[in-house]
Amino acid sequence: MQSAVRMNLQTLQAYKRFPLELQQWLTVSQRYTTEVTDTVQGISTDLTAWLNTNATRFEKYVDAIILMISAVKSWQALIDFSVNRKSKC
Repeated sequence: MQSAVRMNLQTLQAYKRFPLELQQWLTVSQRYTTEVTDTVQGISTDLTAWLNTNATRFEKYVDAIILMISAVKSWQALIDFSVNRKSKC
């Protein structure tokens, strides 16, 4: 009989400790969730900055290529004009 009472008291003590243990587990899971969220946010921010930087670089490369193409076309017109001028004279 006494052992049954002791077992019941131990069970009641376990029920009494349960909210504290649950709170500890929730705190741990919340901390890890926060860390994962912060990590994902940091990666997202860094990736966005990297993409913006490279988009600006790519845009400048395209502008430079277009400028070179137009310069070559302009020079080609001058070359054609001078070649045609020599053949006409």
